[in-house]
Amino acid sequence: MIKQVKIVAPISTVKGRTRIYKLAMFLRREDIEYSFWGWERISGEANDELEDGAQKGIILKGGGYATRLTKIYYLFWVFKVFTRAFIERDVKVYHCLGFESAFPLFLLKKIRNIEYVYDDADRFSMLLGRGRMIVAALEQKVSRASKFHIVPNVSRYLDFSDTSSFVEIKNFPDSFEVEKALSYDVPEMLRKEGVKEFESNIVVYVNGWLAETRGLAVIDRISEKLSRNNSSVIFLLAGKKSPGLVDKMRLRSNVFYLGELENHVSLALYKISNYVFTYYDPKQVINRYAESNKWGDALIMGTPIIVNKEVVTAKSLIDSGCAITFRYKDEGALLEFLGDSISARRVSEEVKEKVLAQRVGMLSYDQALRTIYS
Repeated sequence: MIKQVKIVAPISTVKGRTRIYKLAMFLRREDIEYSFWGWERISGEANDELEDGAQKGIILKGGGYATRLTKIYYLFWVFKVFTRAFIERDVKVYHCLGFESAFPLFLLKKIRNIEYVYDDADRFSMLLGRGRMIVAALEQKVSRASKFHIVPNVSRYLDFSDTSSFVEIKNFPDSFEVEKALSYDVPEMLRKEGVKEFESNIVVYVNGWLAETRGLAVIDRISEKLSRNNSSVIFLLAGKKSPGLVDKMRLRSNVFYLGELENHVSLALYKISNYVFTYYDPKQVINRYAESNKWGDALIMGTPIIVNKEVVTAKSLIDSGCAITFRYKDEGALLEFLGDSISARRVSEEVKEKVLAQRVGMLSYDQALRTIYS
């Protein structure tokens, strides 16, 4: 069994990315020693600590998110990971989030016998325009050299000639977090936040990264129109917000922003939600092959899903009746659906039955990780 892991991820803290936080919690419960190399993009973000005080090191600072400098800083990140790994020789296994973290370990493996797990949450080449084909070819090399290549959905990798290192692990929640969520008092929490009469309203849950490319502008326009019609639909927003838009939306009586929540609290809100909203702007290739954490959360918690039709990877959810779908730009259809509260509630109950049937036999994230760290 593996006894020591170095988590390498371009984030400020292990709590900054759900899948890495779940990994850290799993390693701790399995009594596997771990430490962390991260990238603090904005000053102060790395102040978050795990309860057990796991050793961490910020090896790169600056660059922000989606700025002109960010792309250049990705090159700095590759260089920093390579040089630190070259110096530090006692690591047993590197767990690398994304191509940008695994690639420098692939290079190091050319000159030293090391092992790394390639945790490919978002296929890097699908985020690119220019240079996509070159990076896609490198991804195959990085995959072949890895101890394991974790993928959330194999349909993103139809161009791969060798998938022998693949381990498909769906984005399902951690079983311990689910247990905490099931016992969490959501009504009390919502009353403290000033959310009234949620039991008698249609609740649409919008969580995660609250950005325009994730359909937030769609929710903005729909919530505005529904508020004018005194509709019995409320929108619960939770997660990392984009400046401006969320602050404008929360002024409406039917929109409530709950902030950035602990994982089990975020999960608990699925219990009282009629739908979870998961839109991805299809202009971006990676969005058409999204593998949302929200889908796994919804399936485990028994919540119907709303997803835009252009998302290829949502086909199984739609075909199984676990999700309802609309075109990304057809806001009128979504507005009409939610505006008819009687129909929206009926459909929610019908879809929920299918979701509950679908989740039988599903592995939690920590159960799936045991195929690697056991």
